[in-house]
Amino acid sequence: MSRSFGCKQIVRSSVRTAQQKAQVKRSSGAEEGGVVLQATTEGVLCSQESTNTHKSPTTKRPRISEEPVVPAGSRANRLQSPVTPLLGCVTVGRTYSVLVVVVYPCHLKEIKVKSGPSAGTFVPLASIVVMDHSGTEMKVVLWRQAAFWVLTVNAGDVLLITGLQVSEDRWRGETVLQSTFRSKLLNLGHASTLLSGPHDVDAHLLSSLCSFVRKQRPLLVSLPCRPVQKLDRLPYVTLRMLRVNTLVHALLQVTHSYVSSDWRNEAESRSRSAVQIKAVVSVEQPDGQQGVLILWGSAVDWLGCFHRNKNTVWDFHILLVREGLTSDLLELHSTPWSSVKALDLTDRRVQEFQRAQSSWTGSRGPVELDLDTLLSQKYSGEVELRVQIWTFKFQDVLPSQNPVQPVLDSSTPLDAIVAVLSGDITYTGCARCYSELDTDTNGIYVPCYPCLPHTAVCRFYRPGVLMISGRDCSKISVQVPPVPLQKILKAPPDRLQRSSALGPLVKHIQVAAERIHHLLSNPKKTFCITLQSHFLCDENSIPISQDFTLLDFQFPSCVSSL
Repeated sequence: MSRSFGCKQIVRSSVRTAQQKAQVKRSSGAEEGGVVLQATTEGVLCSQESTNTHKSPTTKRPRISEEPVVPAGSRANRLQSPVTPLLGCVTVGRTYSVLVVVVYPCHLKEIKVKSGPSAGTFVPLASIVVMDHSGTEMKVVLWRQAAFWVLTVNAGDVLLITGLQVSEDRWRGETVLQSTFRSKLLNLGHASTLLSGPHDVDAHLLSSLCSFVRKQRPLLVSLPCRPVQKLDRLPYVTLRMLRVNTLVHALLQVTHSYVSSDWRNEAESRSRSAVQIKAVVSVEQPDGQQGVLILWGSAVDWLGCFHRNKNTVWDFHILLVREGLTSDLLELHSTPWSSVKALDLTDRRVQEFQRAQSSWTGSRGPVELDLDTLLSQKYSGEVELRVQIWTFKFQDVLPSQNPVQPVLDSSTPLDAIVAVLSGDITYTGCARCYSELDTDTNGIYVPCYPCLPHTAVCRFYRPGVLMISGRDCSKISVQVPPVPLQKILKAPPDRLQRSSALGPLVKHIQVAAERIHHLLSNPKKTFCITLQSHFLCDENSIPISQDFTLLDFQFPSCVSSL
């Protein structure tokens, strides 16, 4: 198991970082373990290292391509195979090219080869469920180096994949497309923002695909696009406000470190295993938040500087935020482009860092602000606001065939609110971290592995979104997590159709509907809320993104009595 994790941890980090780099430098390329990424004006091109190129299997660092850069529009960069509809991909052994949209990508995994010349080795494997303009769905199986392409795609992305062959899955009884050593994948971008494609792709076919997705799979289009990051505008973040799969800068102090080794398999499966050295560094910031920084490759050499310069504030550049393998906490990882330097004691940022550290008490109450001041000052932290509520809606549910949740406002009748509450607005999740749980083929809930040995499950409301405003015209959307939402509705999500304490004829669903109706009936009514604000700004204090999450909601006495 550790060997599999090592492979995914190293190559996945490099692939994601290379893609982020590719989104910035339009003429750059990166290669890691046979996985080649290249940025073009048409999208991110994923290919494989030539099988006749001899390379040392121990190469671990991505490198800038040594070949001369080919212009994005040249014939050498084009994928010239004719596009075939998925219904026409039926002949075994023939090579096909398809233009499809991603319905959902599956997780990257490794399987052990049981026969043939590669018996005993571990081979990376991934799959993508795709759909074309006719609505036909098919699974694309990616092998070896191509398996790591799955880390560069999201649901709703339009892909041009070449060099695919038809294969029969005898275990599942289905026809699939699988990659070959000549396969390439061009990610054209998200279907909601795609305006044009490569010159070799029929513009009418691409337009038909995007139109079909917008009409028949609206939730695929509504999925948020992965933000494109620019390396000259990466934000400095706090450890409380990390976002997975983003590149960031951070000012940190190192408190502890140790070196360990991970087993990894080569992506091309030429070698059974190799040892990858990594360093696990504990870091902290003035607000009392602690985190973990994982150093890979040459970044392990930074440990000597950390040991010689204790209590120093370090300026880290281009770190990758990833999910933890053994916990639900996010981690910082070094990338081939990462750098670090010790800040001088006279630096203004060091003085602010130390001043905030000395004034930190470990528990601070929320800061009372008005909404306009919050937005103008771009304050990140707990904030108490007095606001008016305009709309409310439950977040849409995946997969995409589910109907879009309606927006409720002051004009929504009580019966319509009851109808919304009768829909798919609850889920069964982990009682510890509130994450939604899947079921296996027997209908048994899959355990939440990060929270083991805790296995308790509970019923929760799906998250909601409030549209609020302050004294002026400024409006913001506030995310409402399951627990605060249950406090607002004052009705247990697993007993909505049962009688409430108000009497045998009054059900919990009616109580919840009445409370929503009271919240929205008068938009001029003022409520006191506590939320967590988070602003990501570049070095010029220009906001890149802003998020607001509800922490607490105080009701007027007339509403609380319901």
